[in-house]
Amino acid sequence: GIQSMQRFAIVLLLFAILWAISGLKEVEQKNKEGTKKVAKESQKESTEVKNLLKKPNLADIAPDKVKKLVQLKLGLKEAKAKAKAIGLGLSKAQPEEAKKLVQEKNEVKEKCLSLKQQIDNTKAQLKKLQDDFAFKCANPVSYTHLRAHETREDLVCRLLLEKKKI
Repeated sequence: GIQSMQRFAIVLLLFAILWAISGLKEVEQKNKEGTKKVAKESQKESTEVKNLLKKPNLADIAPDKVKKLVQLKLGLKEAKAKAKAIGLGLSKAQPEEAKKLVQEKNEVKEKCLSLKQQIDNTKAQLKKLQDDFAFKCANPVSYTHLRAHETREDLVCRLLLEKKKI
């Protein structure tokens, strides 16, 4: 009687220990999965931050200025083609007609210079917008700000990391 009850108690104790060990293994497995998930999310966030730090697409932040730049470049291309055509016409023109062509060519050259200046100004404005936008997206935030947005998984990961340090 007593020995069989002791054996039964020992078997029950062994089952309880095995159950506790299996529960610990399950918890450990969930922690590993959670850590992997946090690591993946952290890597994803790191990639997103790197992408933010890259200069943004100008068409997204200043479409009107990009459109203006394209129009200016097209205008310059047309003006250059016109200047070239006038130059070709000059070689075959009579003296009276040549004077008019020279005057017209000078006007086109001035237009080209003006367009080049406008293009340079627009490019400078776009570069400034792009740099300002990238700077605004890359400003550091405080530890308190980060903690305010901490998820449950982040908290577990942070506490595990702090525990390892101790």
